[in-house]
Amino acid sequence: MINKIKYFLRVKHLIGDEEIQGTLPSSKFAYQLYNSFAWPAAVEGWFIYLISSIDLIMIGSLGADAIAATGIIGQPRMIFLSASRSLGVSVTALVARRKGEGNIIDLNKCLKQSLLFIFLFSIVSLLLSFKYIEDILYFAGAQMEYIAMATDYARIVVIAACFTAMAVVVNSAHIGVGNTKIVLWSNITGNLVNILFNFFLIYGIGFFPRLGIVGAGISTLFGSITTFLITIISVCNRRNELSILGKKGWIFEKKTMEPLTIIGSNVFAENIFERIGMFLYSKMVAELGTIAFATHHICMNLCDMFYCFGQGMSKASSALAGQKLGEKRKDLAIIYGKIGQRLGLMASSIAFLIFFMGRKWLMMLYSRDPQVIALGANILIIIAICSFVQTQGLIYSGVLRGAGDTRYVAIYSLIIIAILRPIQTWILCFPLGLGLYGAWIALITDQTLRMFFASKRFYSKKWMGVNL
Repeated sequence: MINKIKYFLRVKHLIGDEEIQGTLPSSKFAYQLYNSFAWPAAVEGWFIYLISSIDLIMIGSLGADAIAATGIIGQPRMIFLSASRSLGVSVTALVARRKGEGNIIDLNKCLKQSLLFIFLFSIVSLLLSFKYIEDILYFAGAQMEYIAMATDYARIVVIAACFTAMAVVVNSAHIGVGNTKIVLWSNITGNLVNILFNFFLIYGIGFFPRLGIVGAGISTLFGSITTFLITIISVCNRRNELSILGKKGWIFEKKTMEPLTIIGSNVFAENIFERIGMFLYSKMVAELGTIAFATHHICMNLCDMFYCFGQGMSKASSALAGQKLGEKRKDLAIIYGKIGQRLGLMASSIAFLIFFMGRKWLMMLYSRDPQVIALGANILIIIAICSFVQTQGLIYSGVLRGAGDTRYVAIYSLIIIAILRPIQTWILCFPLGLGLYGAWIALITDQTLRMFFASKRFYSKKWMGVNL
């Protein structure tokens, strides 16, 4: 059994002899290199949602209405951040490719121009969000019993999202060059600041006022500002590989913006399709009632904790694919993609055991409502199964994005997330009467289809021919 596992993991068995273009690294070196990219990013993603879970646990003590009020802004906020995350994927892919080519000047032009763009975009988005915030929340499915709380919370959170958007772009550049530790520590520090102020401002500890979910929003803002400041300081040194100092490189240039636009437009389309699909999905779940939506919000938070762990591995696969293609080593780009796939399978096995075995205990951490606990414990069985296909899909799509093959990902995202998932959710939840179970069956179907199409493209090797 052990020999079979070693054979499964060994580098020389990850690629055919006819595809080898040079000396292959040892298995130990290859896995260590992948982990040096993946683990800081994966732990960062996991830690962010761990902190988010603690945040939700604190808010949960205020009741189901408070959970729903903070949860309803989730999808609109994600739409707000779609531009920065789309640009972030472009930045990672282009920076990784330029690093592989040894072109440091163009690498920093990419960082400067993308940071300027997202700053301007965030200001415009913030003004529009402030003007229409209540309409946005009603459209998202907010109920009358908590709309006032949701509006107060949302006004603060969208300001925090502006700082988050700029931090995402800088951290994406760090991922491209392999500086994933700064990504880890900037986000950990920001989220610890969030939790610290949550404790004081939600409950009114000491001389701080008791602000409830408004306090949670202010804490989120403080945490986002902290993360932003750390990331900006990290690129304010001329001796660093990444630096925004100097007047040169800030003016938009076709040479820099064109590949960013090509990759980013496809990723943006993918993100918009995903957000539209998730928005409609969340809206339908909200219509199931406060208990169902509160349960869904908790379960989605738990699911997203592992999703972000998988996102970290996706970022590592993206950066390594981009760098190895820049070095003209397509064989290594394939190998590191397959290393991610194998490590993802191991991580998913652990997640399955945690979600399945500890499902009731996990729900009890978030809520004291027996209806929420019972319903959520059953949903976590679906999440446990979903962890396998979800992680594999993230890793394969990470390779495709790192290579710049984002159009393909955008196309299947449109079909699966924006069209099939909402239709399936509505049919399962309402005509078939499955309620919240129907929504989560639709989600696992979605993840399975995305994994299938991403893996099919990876093994076709068409992604290796994209020029940036």
